[in-house]
Amino acid sequence: MNHPLQPIFKIVLGLLALCLAFDQQVFDILAAPDNRESDIHRLFRILGYAGTWAIITLALWRGFDRTQPDKARFLLKSLFLSSVIAATTKLLVRRLRPEASEETWVFRPYIERSWDGGGLSFPSEHTALAFAGLMSLAIFSPRHRLLLFAVAAGCGWSRIYAGDHFPSDVAAGALVGIVSVWITNATKPDVRS
Repeated sequence: MNHPLQPIFKIVLGLLALCLAFDQQVFDILAAPDNRESDIHRLFRILGYAGTWAIITLALWRGFDRTQPDKARFLLKSLFLSSVIAATTKLLVRRLRPEASEETWVFRPYIERSWDGGGLSFPSEHTALAFAGLMSLAIFSPRHRLLLFAVAAGCGWSRIYAGDHFPSDVAAGALVGIVSVWITNATKPDVRS
């Protein structure tokens, strides 16, 4: 099946494979030594918050075009699906964040805080939400697809830069977001502009 996000999906899948092989090395290069936050870092980071997407969804819902409510529902479904998949995967994989250990692949035992995703990193939920939201917008506006992909990737970069996630966490989050949009797109009426 040829999907509008298929090329982006292939790129992110390839990046995930590379990140799995060179996770610590890439993290050491991209993470800020003192975990400082800049304005650009904060700007990208807010794209991973549910509140940001609630405002964007509401703006779409209240838009002037009669197809806007359909777009808002599409966006909401993609965001919800990505959030559920990312949170569930995080609880199943249980990989600890970079600051928890000197080693790359350290896991929390299942008997310890079984239903608490705090301190877990794989996949990055911020990145999953950013990709689900921005790739949904890319479905609505295909000519802006690469720009929206770059902005979503900026959110992922900000998570590595802050020292909160390994590159493979971010790549897996991006994959979750894209797959969520892919599934939503396969089960909806056409909402492209």
